[in-house]
Amino acid sequence: MKMQSKINYSKSISDLTKLKESILKYENHLYEALKKDLNKSEKESFLSEVSEVINEIDYFLKHIKKWSLPIKVKSTYQTMGTKSFILRKPKGNVLIISPFNYPFNLAFIPMVGALATNNKICLKSSPNTPNINKVISEIIKVTFDEQTVRYIDDKDINSYDDLYKMGFDLVFFTGSTKVGMIVAKKCVENNIEFITELGGKCPCVVNDVINDSIYERITWAKFMNAGQTCVSINHIFYKSTITDFIDKLKLEINKQYPNCLQNKNIPKIINQKEYDRLKDILNKYKNNIVFGGNFDDQNMLIEPTIIKVDSINPMIETEEIFGPIIFVYAYDEKFEQIINYINKIDNSPLAAYIYTDHESLANKFVSVINAGGYCINDSISHILNHNLPFGGVKTSGFGRYHGKYSFEAFTYEKPVMINNAKKNNKIKFFNNEIDYNKTKKLIAFVKKYKD
Repeated sequence: MKMQSKINYSKSISDLTKLKESILKYENHLYEALKKDLNKSEKESFLSEVSEVINEIDYFLKHIKKWSLPIKVKSTYQTMGTKSFILRKPKGNVLIISPFNYPFNLAFIPMVGALATNNKICLKSSPNTPNINKVISEIIKVTFDEQTVRYIDDKDINSYDDLYKMGFDLVFFTGSTKVGMIVAKKCVENNIEFITELGGKCPCVVNDVINDSIYERITWAKFMNAGQTCVSINHIFYKSTITDFIDKLKLEINKQYPNCLQNKNIPKIINQKEYDRLKDILNKYKNNIVFGGNFDDQNMLIEPTIIKVDSINPMIETEEIFGPIIFVYAYDEKFEQIINYINKIDNSPLAAYIYTDHESLANKFVSVINAGGYCINDSISHILNHNLPFGGVKTSGFGRYHGKYSFEAFTYEKPVMINNAKKNNKIKFFNNEIDYNKTKKLIAFVKKYKD
């Protein structure tokens, strides 16, 4: 007797291929919409949005057949003569709620996993990105019927509470910790499984400058998308002996974002509420600004800004920055004290970064900081590797996705054991005719050779 896959991988391949074709067809429309909603350049939109989705599709097309096949597992001594398998089955009806900051990427990366595993999908995107929403909606409508993927607009629901009463088996939410906690509570109340990818105050420690490329990596990781990235660096602790750290960071920012307010070549802050919140931070710490601090009210642009502080209180008191502002702190304390500071600021960030040439420090950092993911001598780049799981811990999220981890996130494991009905595979250990001592000896003998 053979077990058949519960994932129709032929349909998976067909659906993913159609999606890829539609994305490429609408590629220029995506760039235009991202420019209107977020002032993203075509280059940044390609690198951080479109190419990542295409890469995820290609990865699934390459592996989905293999992943979908039943996995045979070994029998134990108690189940000799049987065959055991693990099957994967779709979760069912999936709701994906995506945010504004990467409106295409963070809608379609989870969708690829849900689609490849034959789930029925509803997508609800952020109302803050109306132009990209129109393109996303159009891509979905021309590619799939509503039984496969459906786009939900705000006008389709009376309230967000209605979403949790529509019979979903899984809710996949990306957004702020505050809203994520509400989503999780609603899911629990309605007996719905959930995955939340949230945020947090992601720390960066610069203990050693191995070479000057670290300034390029830090600048890119922090100020991409105007700092509106869930794994963006929130604050930096750099060793006080690196006396030129701020000067070199300034040079790199000027290199990557020259005259950014005049050229308007940086993404804008998403709405007035967020813009005002970030300006309040600038105003509160205006005496600590060592670089930047200027803004453009008309276009809601804020230039990359460095705020140098001499205590961790500003980092504790200020919520996740989620903008083009970074706190920096020069330390001469012991490394263990910096670890304590980081945990006081946020004890479960989505990501944590360290630049060091010392293996022992890197290992201690990863061991003691309870983050969703880590980079050593880099920042953010771990999320680009679809062989790694991506997700948070505690307040920064629940669950993992990307690559095979998305396949696992959107499917159930179904254990199946098959006994040969034609054979009398009587489990002798449970035979009452054999006394207890003989049974123990028989088990010990069988285990020796079976395990």
